[in-house]
Amino acid sequence: MKEEARWFFIHTIQGHLAMWAVRQCPYHRAPRLAEVLEDFEKFTRGMFDPSGMAKLDRQGMRDLIWLLRSSDGFNLWNVPWAKEARDQQHFFCSAHDGKRNPDYDIIDLDALVGNTVRSLFREADAEHERDNARDPWWKRLKYKWQIWRQSGLPCTPNETEGR
Repeated sequence: MKEEARWFFIHTIQGHLAMWAVRQCPYHRAPRLAEVLEDFEKFTRGMFDPSGMAKLDRQGMRDLIWLLRSSDGFNLWNVPWAKEARDQQHFFCSAHDGKRNPDYDIIDLDALVGNTVRSLFREADAEHERDNARDPWWKRLKYKWQIWRQSGLPCTPNETEGR
């Protein structure tokens, strides 16, 4: 079964992208974050309607965020800041290394994109369920009207005169 696409604002996507970049960054904020968000808006220009919305499924959202591969700031997140770590072809760091120097850490871009997509759809699904769970007064009134009509009782004063 194909998943239903949802409507998203560009600012909502940028907000989730920034949230996950900050959460995954070894420092208090991701370097060049504003530049990456501006690049996202530049690269996706024309893909959103005039109100800033686009209807996307998970794969479409993932592809949209991966447009940032051509952003220098985005690719910088996947490179450690420490010079000796940058000089090595492969570098491993773990949470079990003890006291760590954050200069050796990176933001895993695959994880960043995956977390961003998951949180966007989790929020959209929760909002969709919340909207469907509401029982507006006109639906209750319509239901009561249908039951009343099926009962055969008069609904208006004119119907009592005709019987």
